[in-house]
Amino acid sequence: MGRDVIRAKRALYLKILERGVMGIDNEALYAEKEEEDYKRSVVMAALKGLLKSGHILSESDKTSLQIKDILGAKAMTITIGKILPQVAVAWIDDE
Repeated sequence: MGRDVIRAKRALYLKILERGVMGIDNEALYAEKEEEDYKRSVVMAALKGLLKSGHILSESDKTSLQIKDILGAKAMTITIGKILPQVAVAWIDDE
């Protein structure tokens, strides 16, 4: 079960990153990961691990990224336009 939890942590974190600060409904997250053949107990253990490490926040029905206040930092929007071998085209704040 240990390897399954580690794989589930990675998959969950990537999914939560996709959703950003808006978060994702926990039931939808469980259902999606069950379709990917993860057991609910494995998904719950992976979420607990991500919570303990401080990477995510989880309310009763929603999980999202944890946003930290960093002095002098500002939120940016990064859009990846194209990925080529060893090169990526990206726009930061639409520039």
